[in-house]
Amino acid sequence: MSTSVPILYGPSAHVPLIKDPSLRVPPPIAAPQDLHPLPPSLADYFVYPFTLERAIVAERERREAARRAELHRLAPGWDEQGQGAVLVPTPRAQQQQQQQRAAEQATQQPRGPMDELVDHLAALDAKDQSNAPPSGPLF
Repeated sequence: MSTSVPILYGPSAHVPLIKDPSLRVPPPIAAPQDLHPLPPSLADYFVYPFTLERAIVAERERREAARRAELHRLAPGWDEQGQGAVLVPTPRAQQQQQQQRAAEQATQQPRGPMDELVDHLAALDAKDQSNAPPSGPLF
């Protein structure tokens, strides 16, 4: 069996190589005997974080709502399912009324018993003032 050198490398096959004395092969690394081997699957070591699930789902929904709001801002009639809604123009006065109603509903707070008491006392006070005789000199 003869060792054949390709013709391309023929002349350089006989050039002697000099090994640099400063270069050396590092010694092999020996692993400690008590090293725990990796398991075949990490699924046995994974614990599902049920305590974080609600926060993760809420964050995902918040991002999706923000993405949909931005999409609606850029293209108001666009629907992701491919069923674009037909935009119907609304009169400006009707829009302003809807905005005012929404603002009133947002600022309106539920009335409690204390609010009812204050209103009742104010009504009694107004009634007493209307029945009171006029004050001051009577000439």
